[in-house]
Amino acid sequence: MNAFATYTDCWEKIALQMTQGKISRFDAYHAFHELHLQDKLAGMGPAYYTKLIFFLEPTHSGYIMDQWTARSMNLLRNEDASKIRLLPVFKGRPAGDAAHGLNYYVDPKRNSVNIYKAFCDDLEQLANELGIPASSTEVLLFSNGDKGKKKDRSRWREYVLEHG
Repeated sequence: MNAFATYTDCWEKIALQMTQGKISRFDAYHAFHELHLQDKLAGMGPAYYTKLIFFLEPTHSGYIMDQWTARSMNLLRNEDASKIRLLPVFKGRPAGDAAHGLNYYVDPKRNSVNIYKAFCDDLEQLANELGIPASSTEVLLFSNGDKGKKKDRSRWREYVLEHG
């Protein structure tokens, strides 16, 4: 079963409320998280449903909390309580081989709406300090991808791979 198989029964109402501006980014996250805890969102975790929140919410102020924005924000934070919980995914390589393919995904069970709220608040605070829009700050946190050649990665992505 995939996430779209549960659309009508589980998350269509959330999506419609978001497009109509009737539900906040945090209420949407909480609703998706609760469905996930009830095993009603097969194949859909925070990285996916925060993308839905971003694209369906009219102001686009629900930021995407995927492995790259999460790892970036975790590196920038001092407080452990608001750090985003990540789970490792080893892409066909030995465990602990961070330099050669260790990736993470946002833990769908251990990242409540409070973690998402702290993520959005911190991203907006960082945007204010940088003097740029929050959406641009989110793009900077995401940075250039790690697919392909190392020379195509941004310096920030290299830093995240080495330290985060």
